[in-house]
Amino acid sequence: GENIICDILSCFFISQVIYFMATLEFLEDENGEQQALDFIDHLADIAIEDPKVRDLVHRIEQMLDVLEDVGVPPIGKRDFERQKIDGTPFMLAPIIKDLKRHHPLYEARVNYNRDYAFRLIFFYDIEGNEEVLYFTRAVLKDDTGVSTAFKELAAKIKNIDFDQACYESEKLYRRFSLKK
Repeated sequence: GENIICDILSCFFISQVIYFMATLEFLEDENGEQQALDFIDHLADIAIEDPKVRDLVHRIEQMLDVLEDVGVPPIGKRDFERQKIDGTPFMLAPIIKDLKRHHPLYEARVNYNRDYAFRLIFFYDIEGNEEVLYFTRAVLKDDTGVSTAFKELAAKIKNIDFDQACYESEKLYRRFSLKK
C-alpha cells in the first residue's frame, strides 16, 4: 500500500487505514505513584544484568512506540511486526486486546517466548483531535503456569495479580471520569 505521512494532521495512512498519532500518559494513583511506569522502570533496571529481560524491555519500548504512532488500532489491524535487539523480526500480535470483563479497559501486550507475558492496562479518551492513552497498571503474567524464568523475575519485582490490576485500573478510570 501507499504510505503518506501528514505532519500537520499528526496522522499517517497505511494500507487503507488512517492512524492518528496518540499521546501516552501514565496515571498516578491516589498515593501519587505511577505504578505502570515504575514497573517498566524496574524491569529496565533488572535488564542491565539480565539479557532476557533486556530483550523484553526492548519489546515493551517497541510496543509503546507503535501505540504512540497508531493509538488504538481497529480490530483486525492489531498485529505489528518489529525487530528484536538482534534485528530478527517478532510480532506484536495482537498488540492490544479489549478487556471485555473490565470495559472500557484494554491491555497492551508483549509476549516473550513462553517465559513472560507483559501486560500494560489502559483506557483511552479523545481530547479534541487527539487520542490519549492513559496507562494505569503493568503486570507480568505466566500463561503457562510453569515458567521458571517468570517465577525468578516475579520474585525480583513487585508484581500484582492481573485481576487485581484490572480492579485498581477500574478505580482509576472512575476517578478520571469524575474529573471530566
